[in-house]
Order: sequence, then C-alpha cells, then structure tokens
Amino acid sequence: HHTSHSTSSDTGSDIERARLRPGIRASASHASPFSATPTETMAAGGMSTLTIEAGVVMRFDYGSANIWRIGLGSSNGSLASNIWPVRLIANGTASEPIVLTSAEGSPPAGDWGGIRWGGGPPAGNVMNHVRIEYAGGFSGTTGFGCGPGNNDAALIITSWRPDEAFIPDSTFSDSAGGGIVSGWHSDEPGPNLLGNNTFTNIA
Repeated sequence: HHTSHSTSSDTGSDIERARLRPGIRASASHASPFSATPTETMAAGGMSTLTIEAGVVMRFDYGSANIWRIGLGSSNGSLASNIWPVRLIANGTASEPIVLTSAEGSPPAGDWGGIRWGGGPPAGNVMNHVRIEYAGGFSGTTGFGCGPGNNDAALIITSWRPDEAFIPDSTFSDSAGGGIVSGWHSDEPGPNLLGNNTFTNIA
C-alpha cells in the first residue's frame, strides 16, 4: 500500500485537510494538525492499513446532518470471508501521543463521532498512547455489547472479534456515549480492552 496522502492546505493556515482512506499514512513530520474529513472505508479485495504516526493531531469538524468519524472496514456477517478488514496502526508514545479531537475551540462531549470499526483483522492492530476526546456523537449503532441499547462511543468495534488487547496507555475523555463499545456474533469472549487505559467524563 502507498504511504503518502493527498491533501490541500488551507490558505494562510498550517492545517491540512486529509481524506482518510485505507493505505494512508498520516505523518507528524509532514503536517500536524490535520483537519480530517473522513468517510466510511471498505477494504474490498484484501487487507488495507491506516497508519497514524506518533505526534499526529487530527481535528474533526461538527456536522449537524452527518456526524464525522473515522470509519474503518465493513462487514456483512461474522464469517471471516464476509469481513472487509482495515488494520489500524496508531502507535503514539508518552511524549508524542496521537490525539483525535474536535476542531471546535470549546467543544461539547459528542462533538464528533469517534472511530467506528466495522471490519478488522483479529491480530496486528495497534492503538498505543492514543487520546480520543469530545467524541461519542450519534452513530446509529444499536444492539452491540452488553450495555445500553444505544451504542454511541468514542470507539465502536462491531461484527469482528479482536484476539489481542491492542489498546494500552490510551485515554478516552469527554464522550457523549461510552468509551469503548465492542460486540461480535460469537459466544467466545474477547480480550479485555480496558487495560491500563484512562476514562474520564464518560457519559
């Protein structure tokens, strides 16, 4: 997969607008922050990867008609052959965390949608030192997980089961929904994604 991305700089601004697609590498050395305009992604035809490097800050606008979010993968059933996976490699560090946040100056909780992950590989994903804030806006996701029927959250994993606890040292804050919601069509338990993560001001 290619490791570059197409952007167009705002006039008089160091913020670039990046359309996230599988195979994109968001590089802190290229430009940070990004102002992202993401769409749902389908990795038909095989595995694709979204890589976000340490130090990247991505700011998401509020849209009253369409809550903006990062959409990864898709599925049409729980069988592996029916899952179009996108692997996420978001490997921040303690000194250079990856921050996914609102573009507003004083945003409310739920100002953007967060990550909605509808198809992924069971192994090889990384979310290390990632901070997701002011997310958890309306997702339209219901009936997953063991909590409330409305499954809005900063991170939503649906229809595929991760084998690994791949989310260490991350922070979920100011979500209008949950911190993490995960659900799949299986009686087999999944990994504990809570780990040593921090959850603050979660609805």
